[in-house]
Amino acid sequence: MSYNRTERRIAALLDSAPGLRSWVKAGYQRANYLLHGGRSQAMRLHPQAAIELIAGGERANRDRGSPQECFYGYFGLQPWSRDGRHYLYHRWRSPSERTVEICVHDRDTGAATRLAESRAWNFQQGCMAQWLYIDGVESTVFNDAIDRRLICRIIAPSRRERAVEWPIQALRPGEAEALSLNYRRLARIRRVGGQLRSGPAAR
Repeated sequence: MSYNRTERRIAALLDSAPGLRSWVKAGYQRANYLLHGGRSQAMRLHPQAAIELIAGGERANRDRGSPQECFYGYFGLQPWSRDGRHYLYHRWRSPSERTVEICVHDRDTGAATRLAESRAWNFQQGCMAQWLYIDGVESTVFNDAIDRRLICRIIAPSRRERAVEWPIQALRPGEAEALSLNYRRLARIRRVGGQLRSGPAAR
């Protein structure tokens, strides 16, 4: 998508004024909501799609009276394993928790397995948890913070684990290559997307 000179100037103005940008964004979203039907807009599900509850999800929360939240994470990432049997997700137990759990739902058995915890996450991106398929093995990879340093952890199905001294932002499909990101800088210039639940900024 290309933008004209006026649009680029408006974008630069909004970037320099975060408060104004938030106000304009909220107004834009509200206007679209009203223009496209508001409350009368119904959600439609494709005939070939189905909604499936995962273990530890909303129904389980209601049964236990627990405030925990289950979510996947960043758009564009695939929560399902290659064979479609396992679903990767985050579980946040309460507002007092600074960590999020990385869990796997087994579609065949209905069981939920807790793999690990992460201290480097937010609600927009999670901890960038995703599947890493290499050399015929599908492992789980996600970001974490150890001693105020951001790393990524890789957990194989055997539970063998290794750490890499850089956080991941994007994986090259089917390859052992990834792009990293300066999250400290992101926290300064895009506070909503870059702010970690773990509190103090990691390097």
